Amino acid sequence: METLLQRHLPGLRAFVHLRAGKLVRHHEQVSDIVQSACLEVIRDLDRHHWSDEVQFKRWFYQEAMRKILMKNRHWRAGKRDAARLGSPAAEATAAPGGVEDLYESVLSPSSVLIQQEEFDGLEAAFEKLPEDYR
Repeated sequence: METLLQRHLPGLRAFVHLRAGKLVRHHEQVSDIVQSACLEVIRDLDRHHWSDEVQFKRWFYQEAMRKILMKNRHWRAGKRDAARLGSPAAEATAAPGGVEDLYESVLSPSSVLIQQEEFDGLEAAFEKLPEDYR
């Protein structure tokens, strides 16, 4: 299980970052959503049956997407409506924590920076796309 989580964490983090949208990312840390999805998967291991890595990945990403949707509903609800709160400010730089440390601990600082620059470029490209294409 640990090997599967480590293998899929970088992709899941990118998935969550891109799918969460500005509103959720403004109020929630991507690492918190990823960690929450990991905890759900670990907690439900005995209740969910998967026969191969593809099924595990699908389940893992579905849990993350469910978390994103819940956070999105929460921040769009009533008094927390984004229109009332004003536009989201630039996302604060988040310190890695929790489950992310599993995969970041094996990377050198320079490779982490290179990956972050590549990720930022990719994110900027995605932000230019219409919502339907993201």
